[in-house]
Amino acid sequence: MTPDSAPTLCLHGTDDKYVAIEQAVWLVDRLKAATVEAKLLSFEGAGHGLREVPKEQTEGPMIEFFDQHLKPH
Repeated sequence: MTPDSAPTLCLHGTDDKYVAIEQAVWLVDRLKAATVEAKLLSFEGAGHGLREVPKEQTEGPMIEFFDQHLKPH
């Protein structure tokens, strides 16, 4: 990872049986250490794919993040 890496938003369930949330924490920490904007949104009790999480809780933060980084300012 370098400072030129893309800004990254991770959405992760704390009960993911396939990818441990610690991996998302590790990724976000490493990106931040490389001075890359990175954010982790964790969802308590949610599993892989966040099927238990209402879309209103995930879509808004994603759209906001994309708007911040993809729309011209």
